[in-house]
Amino acid sequence: MKKMLPIFFALLVFGITLSACNRTNSAAETNATLDGATWMLLSLNGQTVLAESEVTAVFNPDENRMNGLAGCNNYFAEYEVDGDMLSITAPGATRMICAEPDGLMQQEDTYLQSLSTIANYKIQDDKLEMTNSSGERVLVFVSKQSG
Repeated sequence: MKKMLPIFFALLVFGITLSACNRTNSAAETNATLDGATWMLLSLNGQTVLAESEVTAVFNPDENRMNGLAGCNNYFAEYEVDGDMLSITAPGATRMICAEPDGLMQQEDTYLQSLSTIANYKIQDDKLEMTNSSGERVLVFVSKQSG
């Protein structure tokens, strides 16, 4: 029995260490937050954004408000997060018209309309993916700091 005691303690320490590592990795995945980054839109409804356009999202958790550039106009909206669920109100925006690049205003309208359809989000490897209630990937962003 005395010979088994050191093996038991070694296994116990190993198990505690392994458990702590698993909790750390899980916490890193679940603690990923929307705030603290400027998110640059990569794709909208599966389509790559126009090369000459910039669409951004910045989340302010203190006020539950988001804002950014929709391509031509600045926009703002309120949002609420509950776990991986995300709801965004219909955004307000400035009312400028941009003639170039071709298709920019259509892309902007689609982006702004899609915000209020968002139901969930996931952040992984500096990418933010937003899906609708059917689970369809609607918006994919990358953190501006990573790219």
